Amino acid sequence: MKLSSYTGLAFLVNRVINANPIADLSYDEIWDATDEGRLISLLADRYGHLAEFTFITHPGLANLEQMEAAPRDAAAGYLGRIRRPDGPFSGLCLVMDIILEAIQQHFCQRPSSGDSPEEPAEFPVTE
Repeated sequence: MKLSSYTGLAFLVNRVINANPIADLSYDEIWDATDEGRLISLLADRYGHLAEFTFITHPGLANLEQMEAAPRDAAAGYLGRIRRPDGPFSGLCLVMDIILEAIQQHFCQRPSSGDSPEEPAEFPVTE
């Protein structure tokens, strides 16, 4: 798994959202696809005409099984905490959230128990 693959996937989902597709994914479709390890395949099947998913789905270029595992793990944390869809592309936005969570879980280093967490950056206050 490479960070660039998930970043590329996020760009593809963004491209689909910007294309203003006729149909969105339902939350049930998303939960089922992530649970079954086929979210990326679902995106490619449903929106392949709007964005080129080949670099992710082609067997010689990426390990799709590994790519599908991270969104499955990330989606598990969202289940039961997400409100009902309230926008025209809520499903695709949820997919983007899942991808970003997968990036956080798999590629961001967490402080070890002995390290103190970084202080948040302070922004100057303007009056």
